This record gives sequence, C-alpha cells and structure tokens, in this order.
Amino acid sequence: MKILWVFNAGVRDAAAVQRHLDALNLDFLLTHPQASNRLRVFIPAAEIASASHQIGFRALSSASPDEDLVLGDAPDVAVIAKVKFEPDGVLFAKYMQLIHDIRGRGARLIIDHCDDHIGRGGPAADMYRTFLGAADVVTVNSPVMKEVLTHQNAGSDIRVVLDPVEGNRQPPAFAPAVRYRRCGTATVSTSVRSRRCCRSSASGRNRRRWP
Repeated sequence: MKILWVFNAGVRDAAAVQRHLDALNLDFLLTHPQASNRLRVFIPAAEIASASHQIGFRALSSASPDEDLVLGDAPDVAVIAKVKFEPDGVLFAKYMQLIHDIRGRGARLIIDHCDDHIGRGGPAADMYRTFLGAADVVTVNSPVMKEVLTHQNAGSDIRVVLDPVEGNRQPPAFAPAVRYRRCGTATVSTSVRSRRCCRSSASGRNRRRWP
C-alpha cells in the first residue's frame, strides 16, 4: 500500500526525512526536535513502513509552488497532519487544491487533527470546518477532542488515535515544587512574576529581600 503523509513545512527538508525513513533510521525519526511532527507523522509512518508499506512525504507552506499541489504517483491513502491555517487563507487554498487532486485519483483521505482551531473562532474556523469535511476519516489524539469535533459537526467519521509512547512507560510523577514566601500581608510564590509584583508593591517595613 502507498501512503502519502502531508504536513506543514515546519520540517524544511522533506526529502531528507524521506531518505531517513527509507533507511529506517529510527535514531533520526524518534529524536526529531518537533514533537508534534514526531508523534503524529514520523513515528507512525516508521511503524507503518516497517510493515512493508510504501511511505512518502509532502511538506507544504504558503510559499509552495503549484507543482507541489499535484501528486506524482497516486497513493492509496493520503494522511494530512498538523496543519495550521492563517487568516489570509493562502495555505488553506493550497491544501484544498491538493485535496482536489487526491480525490480525483481515488485515494482515501485521512486528516489528523489535534487542536481546537474551530473553537477559537476567527476567519480560520470556517476553513477548518470545510477542510475536515473533505476527509473520509478524521483522526484525533484524545476522546475529548473527538467530543469537541462531534459537537462542532466537523467530520462525519471521527476516530481516536492516541499519541505513541516514547521510551519505557513510567508511573505518574507529577510533583510541583512551588515555594511560597511572605510579601507584606500576602503569600505569593517565588516565581519571577511574583518577585516583580512584590518589588513593585512592597514598600517601607513591608518590603522583603528576595533571593
């Protein structure tokens, strides 16, 4: 099966990424500095490639030429992931042009959507609604995100695909280390912001020395 992954061009050299994937260079894929692309594109793609499927990449930006919006060999499935539209609609128009080409070739379209862009409102909200409505399947990273998109009527077939686990699974270890000190009559944390507030508000005998 041929699977094409399309994502925003925050990853500048898609051809280099493809070479690493062709070589199954997991050291590169599993340590890529962009967590969003690592978790939602590269790690899943590497796993799929290990099952003998053919993987391709296409990175788009608002500056992408029109020839980048027409596919070469038609994939069986196209996965569009980690897309962020700007209010000017330029990138949205390019993705919709690519989707038109994908549809014309009979490929299945999956859109991976992990942020509540519609809920933020603004000019891009309607773009995302149209964008998600073009997919055969919309995948999200949590049950909560599925509930959000269902409530927004964005996508007819929404499925949860959790982020992959990186490294060995460990028990929860959330242990905030917030220290509190007296500043006049108020108790505040020793964060940088609190120190500034203390310095600007405390005076005379109420002023305290902070480390």
